Amino acid sequence: MVKFKIENIGLIEKTEISLNDFTLICGQNNTGKTYITYSIYGFLYSWNNLIDFDIDKSVFDELEENGFYSIDITLFERKLEKILNDLSLQYTNKLSSIFSVDDEWFRNSKFEVIIDNFELNSEVELESTFSSSKKDILQLKKAKNSNFLEISTLAPNVKKQLPHFVLEAGINRALGDIFFKEYFKIPFIITSERTGISLFYKELDINKNVMVEHLTNNKSKDIDPFKLFEDSISRYAMPIRHNIDYTRDLGDGICKKKSFLYGDKEILGYFAEILQGTYKVIN
Repeated sequence: MVKFKIENIGLIEKTEISLNDFTLICGQNNTGKTYITYSIYGFLYSWNNLIDFDIDKSVFDELEENGFYSIDITLFERKLEKILNDLSLQYTNKLSSIFSVDDEWFRNSKFEVIIDNFELNSEVELESTFSSSKKDILQLKKAKNSNFLEISTLAPNVKKQLPHFVLEAGINRALGDIFFKEYFKIPFIITSERTGISLFYKELDINKNVMVEHLTNNKSKDIDPFKLFEDSISRYAMPIRHNIDYTRDLGDGICKKKSFLYGDKEILGYFAEILQGTYKVIN
């Protein structure tokens, strides 16, 4: 079971929440429900970019010299408490970007993730590749019931094409999937702003509006691309940004795909029963 301890985040002074198959958070207005939900959503969305297994630097030297390295993943089991503690700290420091506010808002905050009775699932399989200039240059693979993550270079001069920090990020991500993917599920959120987003998402086109504002307000010819990028991603809290993106994608492509529910008579029957009416599916 996954538990989250939250302290001094918005209106929440201190609380502990366990995620089960179904978890309901309810309460009066302005009691902190959104702070809890956004905090957990942000963690589940970003944890695999923050996880750090403290990879020994000899791994990179071996890859550059021999093009292959095999990591015994069981060696990390005794470090899991420290890995999760470090992950919690990394995410706590990221809270201001999740909520799109100044760092001062979360100066005394704490977000901690705990996994009770962790068990490494040896049946997890993994295979992924890194590409550069449309060429696969690195492969990471773990076979079913194996305790080893095998890393292979698929191209010469991998050192020039993939610096150490990129290799490290790839290995951390692969190990993160092996250890935690079944605990930290992929999140999807529908925010309370959904009605306004549906009505006005075209006017809320973040990147376009911010670029126009930045160019209009900049009296000189010097445009700071880093400032432009920072402004374009920080206008709304992460869950709202993702809700806007999803709503935009509905019109641009999602509604044109055929759902796995399409044609399922049993599920469509449930829909009809819920609606207490009839409907038909059109292309």
